Amino acid sequence: MDLIASLDARYLDKIDRALAQATIVLIGNFDGFHLGHQSLLSQCLTLRAKGLGKVCVLTFSPNPSQYFGRSSAKEQLFTPAQKIQAFSEAGADYYLEQKFDREFSLLSAEDFYRVWLKIALNAKVVVVGYNFHFGFKRQGSAQWLFEHGQRDGIEVYIVKPKNLMLSPISSSRIRSLLALPEHFQEVQQMLGRPYLLKAYLTASDYLLDIEQKLVGHGFYAVAISAEDGSILDQPEQFYLGVLSVTSEVRLKLFSPLHKSLLVERKIGIYVHAFLGAKDEAWSFASIEEACHWKSYD
Repeated sequence: MDLIASLDARYLDKIDRALAQATIVLIGNFDGFHLGHQSLLSQCLTLRAKGLGKVCVLTFSPNPSQYFGRSSAKEQLFTPAQKIQAFSEAGADYYLEQKFDREFSLLSAEDFYRVWLKIALNAKVVVVGYNFHFGFKRQGSAQWLFEHGQRDGIEVYIVKPKNLMLSPISSSRIRSLLALPEHFQEVQQMLGRPYLLKAYLTASDYLLDIEQKLVGHGFYAVAISAEDGSILDQPEQFYLGVLSVTSEVRLKLFSPLHKSLLVERKIGIYVHAFLGAKDEAWSFASIEEACHWKSYD
């Protein structure tokens, strides 16, 4: 996948010509790359297989909610690097990360459509979610885009939501449930995989520099790998342990050898299951013992 830096309207003539092949444009924030996001990309890959062009993901940094002060970087499900890696693993051709700043936030829906989609990206097909809004004060909607696309010969696909328990899957819903450990299984179901944290492991078992939203207080069964592991699939080589989230965040690895391989470096922590709020989970000698205890707790 080719990564393209922020697209500045002053330099539209300098866009790599290869991007002109990317006539299928997928737009959104995609925090966490949950099943709803995966459904959007799946639609794009189906269209690509029909010969309609290559797929360009258009996303924004920082997330608009961060820019407007409604959230912080540490409340996001993904770091920018994780989002890039997820789309690369999932099969996108191009990834365009547009800087979301004051100038961009003031763009009207009409200007975003005309300058970015029609001229800069040469979009022939646009794929968005059902609740997509864009432009100054969210003037534009998915339906607005569909109607303008019909006028200009641009196919616009509006993808319906993926639901869990009759409610749409969304990044904000996942963030809310992460604070409620008893609902952690729902988080996994919405992501379609374990929740991945990136952090630095100290020699005294503490986790520092956690880069995204932390799970709620309690004890969790986790798999641990080197930082460069896969985003969408748990890597083949991993180690088992228990994650403790209280006023401090600690990680217990059951093998001293494994700990020696991962200590004092960045690691990936794949959170699989909530074990409970009681500290008995920290005292077990193996992950099997901890999970067996959980089943009878």
